[in-house]
Amino acid sequence: MRLAQLLFLGFFPLLFLNCFNSNRENESKKELSKTEVKMDELIRFIGCLLEVPPPTERCGDNAIAVVFKFKVVQMLNGEINSEYILLIIPCPELKGENFFVKDQKYRIEATRDSPEAKNYAVVNEYPNENFPMLLATQIEKEDNSPSK
Repeated sequence: MRLAQLLFLGFFPLLFLNCFNSNRENESKKELSKTEVKMDELIRFIGCLLEVPPPTERCGDNAIAVVFKFKVVQMLNGEINSEYILLIIPCPELKGENFFVKDQKYRIEATRDSPEAKNYAVVNEYPNENFPMLLATQIEKEDNSPSK
């Protein structure tokens, strides 16, 4: 009987602590999911391409994404706390020849984080730049003439 009481008293605090920790884990998961929603928010802006990176391997057997450097001209949706951004563009050659032109304005839709990004080998010519990095989900030329 004494052994049974000791075992019960020994396991009861552990059971209580386990329930308490489980609740804390659930709360932290809820907080994380709120953060994820914010991270996945689509950001829309008009950007000016500062330079065209050198040509890279084309998408085919390998999924290639290339980092481009843009100046933010106008925010349309979301928030970017920088005048410049680095934009990961998956398979940029699929946009066609001469789509990317220095000083051209583009209407860009991007996200801060995406599970898709892990599927690409990213070519980044700007490893020392300390600007926000976004993943393009859509990009279109804003007009037909380069900006001045």
